[in-house]
Amino acid sequence: MEFLNIGIGELLVIFAIALLVFGPERLPELARQLGKAVREFQRLSNEATSTIQEVMREIEEPNQEVRRALADSQKELRESIQGAHQAAQETLSVPGETVTGTATSAGNSSEQDGRQNTAPSTAAGPASDP
Repeated sequence: MEFLNIGIGELLVIFAIALLVFGPERLPELARQLGKAVREFQRLSNEATSTIQEVMREIEEPNQEVRRALADSQKELRESIQGAHQAAQETLSVPGETVTGTATSAGNSSEQDGRQNTAPSTAAGPASDP
């Protein structure tokens, strides 16, 4: 049995010292007062624990509601994004041709345009006639 990290041997030593200091007449009275103090401490400790648990529940309830609302919003957003993605794929798809093929041909045409734009600018640069 350990109470406040004090074993039985240490309790006996404390009891013997208390008996010598306070005497046998006052020791029962001090023991009653100590017992009352320990009971009061336990009662206050239990009250504080229950109050803290109640406050935590009050805090947790709105938190759970917010989490549920966020999860619902996230689900709706994912569904709408998937729907928009599918609609975009259906719109961009041409019969017999894939979406990636269209993007590749568009990328090649922009490269060709870029070459055409850079070639005349170097040819039309200032001429150096001495």
